[in-house]
Amino acid sequence: MRDSSRENRGAAAVEFAITLPVVLLLLSAVLDYGWVLHQKSNMVVALKGAARLGAAIYRGSSPGPAMVARTQAMDSLAAMGLPCPGDACQVKADLVSIAGQQALQLDATVDWSPLFGLVPTPTALHVSQTMVLDDQPSSWY
Repeated sequence: MRDSSRENRGAAAVEFAITLPVVLLLLSAVLDYGWVLHQKSNMVVALKGAARLGAAIYRGSSPGPAMVARTQAMDSLAAMGLPCPGDACQVKADLVSIAGQQALQLDATVDWSPLFGLVPTPTALHVSQTMVLDDQPSSWY
């Protein structure tokens, strides 16, 4: 008679060897995409706070709203784990006109590298925030 527990142990090892790569691939995909979404959420929070600060600055002040917002965005991105050494990210701040009102528009692009790289992820993360300036010319009211 054969020992059935020994045969079952061998079958379990083969099943484990077959399913392990699939499980690891799925786990790396969940971690990579979760990290992308987390960092993109951090970018949204950083740019939204910077846009709010810039929108509250008086336009005639020095530095102006765009420069204050850009500096705050860079600092916030670095504080949230997305530092911008060299050309790793671009933050652009502009004053634009939207529906007859002046607004501050912030655009940020950060180079991205995945945690594991076993599944395709974006090579750069991009976020844009626009906020109407608090200080509008009186002729616009």
